[in-house]
Amino acid sequence: MDDNLEKIIAVDFDGPILPNDIAIARFLIDYAIKDKKLGMLFSYPIIKLYSITVKALGKITGYKTGETSSLSLVDLIMRKHRIPYSFVDKEAEKLSKKIPKEYVKAINESKVPIIIVTSEPKELVEKICEYANINVYGILGNEFNIRNGWIVGFKRDNLLGGPRGKYYRIKLFLKDHPNTEIISVGDSISDIIGENHYTLSKELKEYSTYKKDLVEVIESISQEKTQY
Repeated sequence: MDDNLEKIIAVDFDGPILPNDIAIARFLIDYAIKDKKLGMLFSYPIIKLYSITVKALGKITGYKTGETSSLSLVDLIMRKHRIPYSFVDKEAEKLSKKIPKEYVKAINESKVPIIIVTSEPKELVEKICEYANINVYGILGNEFNIRNGWIVGFKRDNLLGGPRGKYYRIKLFLKDHPNTEIISVGDSISDIIGENHYTLSKELKEYSTYKKDLVEVIESISQEKTQY
């Protein structure tokens, strides 16, 4: 990686890139349907409801509580119902088709390098990007714990999520890039990091610069760069 980056755009995955879905939740429910694991069929609606609930609580409290990670719940499901690692490839191809082509074009043509910062599994996001032909500078995410070709949860030594998870991921990134300015982009309070940030959520307009989608954000940042 280039140690002399002037700026980099740190983008969340679910929402800004993969609209209206949660990759790991969709991964779990699709495997449950395929393998007829009835105990997993409730995982997607539970995780989806969990996400909606914590965002609603954040709104009520003025976002003073932040978000609570659902990673422990996901980890528990994966430890109980082992999933073959080969399913990552199949699901990634399916999820890649949900990413709008204009998002792919904007990311690949961005004048400022982009990294994806997410609590999603890095392996799943990498494969999705590969199938969608998305080229980014790097992907910072959690990692699957894989044993003999089976996913048995997340690696616990670097499991980051919740309101400060992305902040710590970027902090680790900046250790190797101390002179790089981070421009963060997302749709939740945990995505508002540093001094320069954009939100895709109208509910967070008072906390961050609002844009309707990732394309608008990248265009705005690219225009700023050409003005220097």
